[in-house]
Amino acid sequence: MRAAKAGALRLGSEALDGPTVALLARALERGAVIGLPTDTVYGLAASWNSATGVRRLFAAKGRAEERPVAVLFPSAGAIFELLPDVGDAVARVLRALLPGPYTFVVSTSIARPPLVGTPDSLGVRVPAHPPLLELLARLGVPLAATSANLSGGSDPADLHEVDPRVLMHSAAALDLGARPAGRPSTVVDLRPLLQGRTPLVLREGTAPAAELLARIAAATG
Repeated sequence: MRAAKAGALRLGSEALDGPTVALLARALERGAVIGLPTDTVYGLAASWNSATGVRRLFAAKGRAEERPVAVLFPSAGAIFELLPDVGDAVARVLRALLPGPYTFVVSTSIARPPLVGTPDSLGVRVPAHPPLLELLARLGVPLAATSANLSGGSDPADLHEVDPRVLMHSAAALDLGARPAGRPSTVVDLRPLLQGRTPLVLREGTAPAAELLARIAAATG
């Protein structure tokens, strides 16, 4: 365990033994923010059910409250377990396409702290990043997450590109080996599927929008 930049301890994958992961889990439960890589960009995360942690996440970025954050899950099955109301058509898409560099907006009324999605929707992610998925499973809690940049700034591809002013808010910064793609996830609103309509691409990122929509159509056809 060694210092990364101001405000955070850098943890490599070799340091994430059982006791260290347990410490991280307790810190997240108490409202800590951590830095971690995904399959797309380097991110910041907090426990999805910690209102304190989510507020700190927004403060670290200077993020506007009108822009709720998505949540990282270790698997599609974990999404269904915690969000049992997503709907059958949406569930088929999640089973077929996850993990991957996508954020899918789904309909759900499951209680969450403010700013973790909206009261009736949530962006869900299962990154194609095996070390991160293993860590999420070991932590035992999904993470509200966003890119580790000051709001409006460029997305960092890895820990070395993160602004020290962001890391000052982090209890730890994880380096899990695999470098992210350097472009954000493609965001698709799946809620129109519940009315038999075509999903809406909200942001084209790493995954080409046309290709992703074709895969969604195949999963629901």
